[in-house]
Amino acid sequence: KEKNGIPILKITQMPISERIDDSIEKEFLKYAKEFRDKEVAILDLRENKGGNSVSAVKWLEEYSKRKISTNSQRLLPLMTQEENLRNDVFIPNSSMLIILVSNNTASAAEVFLDASYNLTNVIIIGENTYGAMRSDSGNPKLKLINSEIEITYGKSLCLFPENDYFIEGRGFVPDICVPAEKAEELALKMIQYYKLQQTQTQKR
Repeated sequence: KEKNGIPILKITQMPISERIDDSIEKEFLKYAKEFRDKEVAILDLRENKGGNSVSAVKWLEEYSKRKISTNSQRLLPLMTQEENLRNDVFIPNSSMLIILVSNNTASAAEVFLDASYNLTNVIIIGENTYGAMRSDSGNPKLKLINSEIEITYGKSLCLFPENDYFIEGRGFVPDICVPAEKAEELALKMIQYYKLQQTQTQKR
């Protein structure tokens, strides 16, 4: 939708590409190209509880036209592999992207936020996110010898920077903290205010 000339995209799940038909992901990425050419745009992730983290990062790469890295590091000890060891690069961005978040923003949507920290001119508005960025329980499975109870456990370990920018269970703290239900309204008022200030400055 569009309000006051500002494009707003609400996405409730990061698309999971199917093997044959990836039209949903293509539709999602199409908006990244459109937003790239806008002076300011709003992405609403307040009801986004996750999905495919690959699609999440792809969107930002399409938007910025650059390879983007997340800040977390995922260790896979069972396979002696490490993911995301690329050096983080702060990517310049001439447009402004406002991301709306709430306590319902989780998992792959938080991976999206993690990657967005490496892009300039991004403002996160709303409430703390859910705080469940990574999850891989359910694989592998095993049965305890004596009780024969089946259990599952995570196969990887995620490390985050030591500046408390994200904590499991607490989530991301927005740049501007407001009630989630008012985030869109207040973001639009903020944009209107700065546009007015810019106009007045130019007149002087």
